[in-house]
Amino acid sequence: MNKKQKRQDKIISFIEEKTEASASAILSFLSVDIDRKTLQRDLKELTEKLLIFKKGSGRGVIYFLSESYKILKEIDTEKYSKLVIERILNYGNTSSVIWLLNHYNIETMKKNVINNKQILPKTKKYWELILNE
Repeated sequence: MNKKQKRQDKIISFIEEKTEASASAILSFLSVDIDRKTLQRDLKELTEKLLIFKKGSGRGVIYFLSESYKILKEIDTEKYSKLVIERILNYGNTSSVIWLLNHYNIETMKKNVINNKQILPKTKKYWELILNE
């Protein structure tokens, strides 16, 4: 696990423990590890990956864990990548597909689309076109 991933895991653990957290509270918790700009980039990335979400604006922004994180935390997404990819492609909504694209690299996606007989035929054809296979 790289330094960035460890830091983001600490951020998620902190929010999970507190149930909600402001950027300044997170920064105080991680003060030795990062500066404010790095924290802002990490929070933006975690939000884009749908692991956390924010409410409010400016200094009043509060971060919470997303429902996606709460569900996926219980699943070993690497061990069960074939199943996770298949279910999301067949039945997922837009936010779950965004999570999928942020979580798995293109090669993993290609491998799991091509070799997965459980993906619905129309869905498989669509994703083969998207992934250029």
